[in-house]
Amino acid sequence: MNKLLRTAFILSLITIFYNIIEGLISVYFGAGDETLALFGFGADSFVEVISGIGIAHMIFRMKYSNTIPGIVIAVISIATMYWLMTSKLNIGKALNSDAIIADANCTKTCFYLSFILLASSGLYEVFHIAYFDIIGSLGIAYFAFNEGREAFEKVRSGNLACNCEDDCETEIVKG
Repeated sequence: MNKLLRTAFILSLITIFYNIIEGLISVYFGAGDETLALFGFGADSFVEVISGIGIAHMIFRMKYSNTIPGIVIAVISIATMYWLMTSKLNIGKALNSDAIIADANCTKTCFYLSFILLASSGLYEVFHIAYFDIIGSLGIAYFAFNEGREAFEKVRSGNLACNCEDDCETEIVKG
């Protein structure tokens, strides 16, 4: 069992590091060449990084039964993501920027993901049933995919800048 866990952990690390490199290169050239498909492919690589990190974490928890940090991180993340989400929404609405509002919605996803992490870590800690962790991972993947797709749709809308009558910096300082 330990050999299988070690192999799975190594595979998740390879996934993480490969997709970081692939994502950075694809996003760089996609943004430079204004190729949305290449840019999107690179952004998707970071979703794979998140998945790889989730798998590595799950394997670590299976090996060491380490769920207390997941609970602590989730509680801190819930408070932090709520503050970030509401702040970004307020600024995005004030600037009438779909891109900033989409970013706030991505933060809202992190807020929801924190609750999923808290629930799956808590249930796993209490019952020691691995399926709670797996269900939590699937929930995280679902929310991340949907919010990432929505963010790209907002960016494609073309409303990337603020629509202020005056200079944007002046408007932010006033608000």
